[in-house]
Amino acid sequence: EKRIECCDNGIRKEAIMNDKKKVALSTKKNKKKRILIICLIVFLLICLGVVGFIVYWYQLTNGIHHISSKQDFEKANKKIRYLHFTTDCCNEIDFIELNLTSFSNLRSVEFGDGCLQNVQNMYLNDLNELEHVKVGMSVSNQEGNLVSVQNCNKLTDIEITRYSFKSFKQ
Repeated sequence: EKRIECCDNGIRKEAIMNDKKKVALSTKKNKKKRILIICLIVFLLICLGVVGFIVYWYQLTNGIHHISSKQDFEKANKKIRYLHFTTDCCNEIDFIELNLTSFSNLRSVEFGDGCLQNVQNMYLNDLNELEHVKVGMSVSNQEGNLVSVQNCNKLTDIEITRYSFKSFKQ
């Protein structure tokens, strides 16, 4: 509250009222600013959520799928184009066979280092769109592995890194 040096109480009361109005206006402005900031934050969060959803949707529709467990593999959309097994994944004891034959649109499959340690039989058959296979280090080291790659007409590149499929049958 401001001090006004005058004799008339009316002027003094008016000055105090004006100060209260200024404070009220200032509070309204601050409230509007806060609401605007909150709306902006909510808008940004919604945008980030929408972008995240779009990326997720793009990956599903364009067939990019990251596998980190047997359960992920079993739930994977069979129409995907790109399949990536993450490092040290799918090492569950009961995961002994990997059959990709039903993934008819598959163009590329990558196996991260140390994955599929208990898989004994792997089938990449009748994958007409498959072009590229990359196998990381120490993938599927069971005795007597069977790796079958047949009828993959577009397959041009198979890259197998050291220590993978140490002992496999042809």
